[in-house]
Amino acid sequence: YEAARFFASYLDYGTLTEITKAFTLGEDTNPENDPNQMPTRFMILYGADDSKLQQIDDHPDCADGEEHSINVENLRKTLIGAGYDIAETGPYDDQVYIAHIQYQAGEMTGVPVEELVEEDKVDQGATVITGKETFSITFNIDPRSPDHQDDVFTLYSNDMGRKYSQKKTVRDDSKPGNDKLELLFTGLNPDLSYTLEHDPGASGNLEILFRNRPFGDWV
Repeated sequence: YEAARFFASYLDYGTLTEITKAFTLGEDTNPENDPNQMPTRFMILYGADDSKLQQIDDHPDCADGEEHSINVENLRKTLIGAGYDIAETGPYDDQVYIAHIQYQAGEMTGVPVEELVEEDKVDQGATVITGKETFSITFNIDPRSPDHQDDVFTLYSNDMGRKYSQKKTVRDDSKPGNDKLELLFTGLNPDLSYTLEHDPGASGNLEILFRNRPFGDWV
């Protein structure tokens, strides 16, 4: 167990999440990318709920009738108890992910999440909400519009080598069903400065929405 936890910390969580999310959404049918091959007590991946552990022959981490206390079901119970409006059952999806990030931010700072929130306006009529190590931005873009299906938003740090870089598309909308696109970037280093680019694909030219901004200074 200790060895597995140690080596899991060296895996690229962002890349693994992209792979398992594509599998969960049906965009990738490779069974090796099923998130439930990784027990959630080691790492909680997008789409995971430990539902297939019993089906894996000789799996060392879940004997018959055994249930680990670290799992998505118990995480949901914790978040519901903390006041988040999420379902009691289901895999680790967008709804749980956002609530989990907000819960962690409040726990780390010792203040309610709403007191961490800061809203401002940037170009394109976007609303920005920031919290500890997270950056959420809402655009006046309909995620269902065919004109925006190939849009790519890239947030990257301006340090040597770009230690941080995340790409998002309309498929990463953190609030599915809304008529505005909301993107959540996580794992930011508050000590770095960031640039946000919008590549509209074939429909336009690359735009710099903000450049070399210190963390939290998104206006």
